[in-house]
Amino acid sequence: WERYKKYLSSDLLLPEKVIQSIDISTTDIVNLLGEPVENGIFARKGLVIGDVQSGKTANYISVINKAADAGYKVIVLLTGTIEKLRQQTQSRIDEGFIGIDTSDLERERRNNPIGVGLINGGVSVSSFTSIIKDFNKSVLTNSNVPLDSLSIPLILVVKKNKAVLNSIYKLFNGEKKDQTYNKINQSLLFIDDEADNASINTNSQDDDPTSINKSIRRILGLFMRSSYVGYTATPYANVFIEPNTKEDMENEDLFPKDYIYVLQPPSNYIGAREIYSEEGQYKTMYRVIDDFEDFLPLKHKKDYELPLDLPLSLKKAILSFCIANTIRDIRGDVNAHRSMLINVSRYIRIQDELKDIVNAYFIIVKNQIQNYILNPDYEKYQHLALLKKVYEEEFKIDHNYDEPPAIDWDCICSQIFDSIKNIKVESVNGGNASKLLDYKGYKNGLRLIAIGGMSLSRGLTLEGLCISYFYRKSIMYDTLMQMGRWFGYRSNYEDLCQIWMSEESYSWYQHISAATDELREEINRIYYSNLTPMDVGIKVRSSEGTLIVTARNKMRSAGDFIADISLSGNYIETPHFSKSDKIINDNIEEVKELLKNLENDGYCV
Repeated sequence: WERYKKYLSSDLLLPEKVIQSIDISTTDIVNLLGEPVENGIFARKGLVIGDVQSGKTANYISVINKAADAGYKVIVLLTGTIEKLRQQTQSRIDEGFIGIDTSDLERERRNNPIGVGLINGGVSVSSFTSIIKDFNKSVLTNSNVPLDSLSIPLILVVKKNKAVLNSIYKLFNGEKKDQTYNKINQSLLFIDDEADNASINTNSQDDDPTSINKSIRRILGLFMRSSYVGYTATPYANVFIEPNTKEDMENEDLFPKDYIYVLQPPSNYIGAREIYSEEGQYKTMYRVIDDFEDFLPLKHKKDYELPLDLPLSLKKAILSFCIANTIRDIRGDVNAHRSMLINVSRYIRIQDELKDIVNAYFIIVKNQIQNYILNPDYEKYQHLALLKKVYEEEFKIDHNYDEPPAIDWDCICSQIFDSIKNIKVESVNGGNASKLLDYKGYKNGLRLIAIGGMSLSRGLTLEGLCISYFYRKSIMYDTLMQMGRWFGYRSNYEDLCQIWMSEESYSWYQHISAATDELREEINRIYYSNLTPMDVGIKVRSSEGTLIVTARNKMRSAGDFIADISLSGNYIETPHFSKSDKIINDNIEEVKELLKNLENDGYCV
């Protein structure tokens, strides 16, 4: 932990206040894991809740480092279901825990220290996975590491895949077991990132668990001491797991029976409450989409033929991305990554077709900018006239945007072509995310318009995301929140960010944000009352409209209840009293009128 703490400060340049916050929260979490004392026995399960893209990875890497200091020797980190996300996570683990570039190890090169390895190379960690490869059969065949006598920590960074988890089970199951308990006498820390995705058992209680869920349980059941920690920003499915009380590890589900811990986001995090609440500091990011239905209906099939002309709102969003790139360059953030998100369909064919249409439009805009933007009569070209209008309406009069006089329209015109000439338009889906989102391959910054669906909806980070265009019809809290790639940290360009969506979608996010905050408050109350999730029922506010909390097969043990609102334990105070005689007297007369009406209606006053 000490070397990772230095890495957070010296390499990631996190403020001391943020590092202190990470230190405090991760100490709390490690104290909940279970002490890895030899010959001890425990099987603990917990859940850690953060916000979408708020820094959960740095938190669980801190937990891993502290757990290794405490004596945990076997660590399994379960990432999402796609390889790009696993590779991203492995890279972070290489830098923050292992201290060696695992891709060099895979290529049988000399050990190349990176990250924490450059701070203190005397700390050794073994890994059975690398940036290049997930855990596979060759590792299973060639490994000869007795787990019961490990001298250094062993970590596996693996994706949620049935074959991969079965191979890990075979590896561990072949280890020497304690004769009394028939389990490995070692401490296992099992961290499940995006724990609400694929890990939940969606089969009925009378059937066998789903494959990923069953595989996790089997691995946990091999160890005398196991601590399962799920991390998620959308915990709705996790709190609805049936809290099984069976002692047999093989049959016990992944309900966080021992604790649920809520992470507090740093002050510079921009989340749902900052964007969607009436008092939100960044509610001016919102832009209305009211013309996309004619271009692509919310309900469409994969063979739907898109018109060739983009709707005006999408054109404005693309031009806003051009302007935002220009302003960031003028500010001096020349090598920073920039991204625009377009998420309007789950079908890959539609995404690919839209990519071609967007690219064709962008090429026309780019050519007009190159050839005519510096001409006095540039506004006779329709795309340049719209560009000027977008600057005037979406930036210049935006309450958040406040440039010094040195940056004006003429300044933007002089810079804009150089700022947009390297923008790429790509459809990000299937297995191409690893290649297209390879930010490390762009030392001068990747500038990308990313068009996608599910591949861009969970876990993956779009670096420097400033313009988001979202038009989807999902009805589930967790899916909608995970699609919100616009949540996160936007230092030095938060005033340039825009989120385009329909009024209906905006109302959905308002409701989900309020319901999530209520859930977090409820869980905090349980935690600070020294209760466990086994002691109480956890409630999530339902929607009066079409939204549902999570997929119905993840809510098999949930039920509907009418909840009373209680003010018990709360201080309810009038925020201020008026000194105006007129207002005071008017209030007295209003109360008298109320009492008179009640009495006339037969109530005893």
